[in-house]
Amino acid sequence: MGATQVSETVATDRYGAVGLFLDRDCAEQTLAEAADLELGAARVVGLGADSVFELPVRLVPTGARADVSFLGFDDTVLFAQAPGSSSVTDGAAYPLGPGDAPVEAVLRLVPARCDPHALAEDKVGTLVGVHVRALGLPATAAFYLPIGAERRALLRGSFFPTHCGLTR
Repeated sequence: MGATQVSETVATDRYGAVGLFLDRDCAEQTLAEAADLELGAARVVGLGADSVFELPVRLVPTGARADVSFLGFDDTVLFAQAPGSSSVTDGAAYPLGPGDAPVEAVLRLVPARCDPHALAEDKVGTLVGVHVRALGLPATAAFYLPIGAERRALLRGSFFPTHCGLTR
């Protein structure tokens, strides 16, 4: 072993990934300041190709911030919003300030495609974006809904194959 050498360089963020991570963390922290996020029991409504995965989401304002609004959920590469979901594409904004009523949202998902390779190769298909608007946040600020392992297993292991007719 020789003498210790120290090298310095300027790191580049060619694709803006660091900024996206920071925006995601800021969006999550901002919502946590403004509201308590409560996830209800996930359920599958309907049968086979007519089934929909539903997850009630409740946002109870803490009263700590007056500038925060919930804008809705994103599609993922594996799942699309079903009618009746609180989708970000609806353009609605639900204020979470002092004196505002709790927001009762529903995440309703169906598979975006039904080939077995979509599920087998998926790494991020259950990472559902939650969009938040607040002073200082970029317009695209979103974080991932913390659905947990049990709900993720229901989506991937039970709902997707049943909806798509991939069960034996």
